[in-house]
Order: sequence, then structure tokens, then C-alpha cells
Amino acid sequence: MKRQLFARMALMLALPLFAAGCIIDDPEPGPNLSGDWTEPEEPAGPETFITVDGDFSDWDAIPADELVTATVPDDAFYSAGRRLKVYAGATYINIYLEYSEAEQPVQIMHLYLDSDMAFDGEGRPTTGMGNAAWTNDGADILFEGMLRDDTGAPTAYDPTIFTWSGEPLSGGWDWTEAVAAGAGICSNCEPVELPNGNMAIEMTIARSAVPGLGQSFRLGVGLQYDWNDIAYLPAGSAVEENGEPKHGAVENLLIGAKSGPAPEVLITADGDFSDWEKVPASEMTVATVPDDAYYKAGKVAKVYAGETYVNFYVEYEDSAEQPVQIMHLYLDSDMAFDGEGRPTTGMGNAAWTNDGADILFEGMVVDDAGAPAAYDPTIFNWTGENLSGGWDWTELLAAGSGVCSASKPVELENGRKAVEVVVVRSSIPNLGSRFRVGIGLQYDWNDIAYIPAGCAVEENGVVGHGAVENMLVGR
Repeated sequence: MKRQLFARMALMLALPLFAAGCIIDDPEPGPNLSGDWTEPEEPAGPETFITVDGDFSDWDAIPADELVTATVPDDAFYSAGRRLKVYAGATYINIYLEYSEAEQPVQIMHLYLDSDMAFDGEGRPTTGMGNAAWTNDGADILFEGMLRDDTGAPTAYDPTIFTWSGEPLSGGWDWTEAVAAGAGICSNCEPVELPNGNMAIEMTIARSAVPGLGQSFRLGVGLQYDWNDIAYLPAGSAVEENGEPKHGAVENLLIGAKSGPAPEVLITADGDFSDWEKVPASEMTVATVPDDAYYKAGKVAKVYAGETYVNFYVEYEDSAEQPVQIMHLYLDSDMAFDGEGRPTTGMGNAAWTNDGADILFEGMVVDDAGAPAAYDPTIFNWTGENLSGGWDWTELLAAGSGVCSASKPVELENGRKAVEVVVVRSSIPNLGSRFRVGIGLQYDWNDIAYIPAGCAVEENGVVGHGAVENMLVGR
């Protein structure tokens, strides 16, 4: 199927349609990812067109809920990559990349695209490369090109395009060339030096040149010097393995928005989790906690936000010494971020690298006697100093309000336990179409899990929690 698609693309590339800077009037639609639902023909809003000229001010015109941003932490293993912004319109995919050349020049850029979005029920990819640079890579399309030529001079990114032809998730280099460099489907500016000393480029890709690309896809970026890795974006803090620091892998970026909502899948909070299988993979956000996380209790979280309800599935591991008693849901409803993707309002919980929670759900999954209980939380809003990280929460709604429907914890075949919670969407103040969420679990009011989480990290000889970004939910 992919060979047929690339054959079609090669034929199209022979036409002037793909000259750099042109506008595609009728981009090829992506695959239908959600059963019988058909995407509306018109996009939800007008496309913002980026002029590739090294003046990055037009990025300010992109609505915040359509822009995906990743900022690499200062303690990442690879120091060259700094910031990535991606905006996917109906006609073009637009990329802003900021990087440092303090140690080596950036010569080569790889774009790893997961276009088919094939994931299992726990959010793990089932097709594509399986690049260990990200925890969920299933890239089936690769762009490989130069940012500097052999003399070190800046050059236009004009990549070779490959399709994955190897064994799924093998992690090797089984890529087959589909389109040679020089096709002209990309347009980029020369690197611009920023006031902070970093370099930055912007580029556009003709969306219809990427076969089978749906409204939603996943993306990771790799940078190299002399064919050696010097950056991955996104990335987490460096982690230690056998006494040696190494790259801290996190999830790649989820890009794109559906033109219109699919029919809502209604989850019944009854402890029978089979109805989650009806949720399209492109509509569900999944986080799986690595085995070497500092806190061991949290395992998997799934979140699906429909028009009427926000649905949570939380899987965890109890122990006799520290059973899970309390669950916190930290929601960033206002999505207030600065131009570098950092939150500007809310709590600033250090459990996640980008927390700006302004709404908190706090409730019990067991009663005072330790018996399983349905989650019926108190709801708070943040009233403290922005990003102070304290406990300045003000009660909005007392427990027992009925805005949540939840199952009691259910023991799974793998020995873990799971709960599902359904929240009336309108009960969450100012909740937009997209929001961010992190989940905390406690025993005796002490933290025993954060979801999502990264691998444990060591600082000054002390091992602790590896913070990653919280979950982006919605489209």
C-alpha cells in the first residue's frame, strides 16, 4: 500500500505543483482513523500561513491550541536541541527548530513521522521503526537532509524521503528510498542567530507530499554532526544506567487536529473496560510508566475527552505496605503558556516539567477501612501565586456532587488494579477543547506514583523521580 502511495507521490512531484512555496489547492485527505465517521470537508478555522523568511513573528498568529511545542530540559543528555514548534495546517506542515551549535555544528536533520498511528490498547506502536529515542516511536516515514553542506555553509533542507520496510519496531535502519533529494517539497530559511545565542530555522512541508498522512500524526526530530547523534526533540532529563548517564527518552509529539468531532464514545464506569476498545487511537491519550521509574505504583493512564464527558482509566499496582488510597487529577484548563512552551499560570507541580494545573480533583479509591470505594472527589481551583508549587487550593465543589461516575478498583489478570472515572465535562470550569493532565497517587497522604513519569534520575548521589511533561488531551 505504501509503495503505491509513494508511486503516486513521485508522479505528482514531476508536476510544478510541488515547487517550493506553492499552495496546494486540494491536499490529499488522510486516512479515516475512526470507523464510520467522515471528516468534514472544510477545516475548523482558517489556516495560518507561515512565510519562510527567518522572521519568526508570524508564528505568534497561530492559535495556542493548534501549536505543539517541546522544550528540551537543560539537563538533557544531548545539549544541541533546544526547542521545537510544529503547526499542521490543511496545506502545509510548519516546523520551527531552535538549536545550539556551542559544541558542534548541526549538519543533518531527521524527521521521523508516524503517519499510520497504529497503536495497541495501551498506546504502544505496532508498526514502524521503533526508534529508542522516544518511548512510543512507530515512524513509518523518514525525512533525511542537510542543514549545512560539506563545507559547513548553511544550505536549504531538501531531504531524501524514505519509507520503513523492516520488521516492525526492530529499531534498525531498514529504510527504503521513496523520493530522492531535490523534489522541492520543503522550503526553509537559512539558520538565524537569536539573541540568546541559539540558532533557529523555520520550514514548511507540502502536506500532500506525505502519503497517508491523517489529520493527526506523531513526530520526532533528530539532529546529527558527522552522522553522530547530538540531539533528539522532544527529550527528557538525562538518566543513569549502570553508573553512566544516557538519553532520557520521552514520547514524541502528537500533531494535528481533526476538522470536526467524531461521534462520542460513551464509557460506562462499571469496571468492565472493554468499551475503551471502541475509542479511536487518535482520540485517546495514553501514558505508560517505565519499569525503572522512581515511584512504582503507577502503571498506565488513558484519557479520552468527548464533547460531554472526560474519561479516565488508571492502572496501578498495590502493595501490602502501601496500598493506593488517594487519587489526584491535576488539570491545566486554561493552557496558558509562553512562547517557549512554559506554563505561566497555575500550581507548578514539580512532578511534571510543564505543570500549570489550575483545577484539582482529590478523592479516595478506598474508604477509611481500606475497602474499595468509588471515586467521588472534592474539586479545587488554584488561588495561589502562579507556579509557586505550594498547596494554595480553594474548594469549589464538595465531594458527593455527582459530577463523577467511577468504578470501584478492579483486580486485573496481571495482578494490578484499575479504575475508570467519567467526569461531566461542563463541571470543569473553562475547560477548552484541549487541556493537560497529570495524575498523582498517594498512600497515607504520601506520594507513591505520578503518571506520566520518566525513568528515575540521580542528583548529587540521590535517586529520585524523573519528571516528564504531563498529558496533552483533546484536539
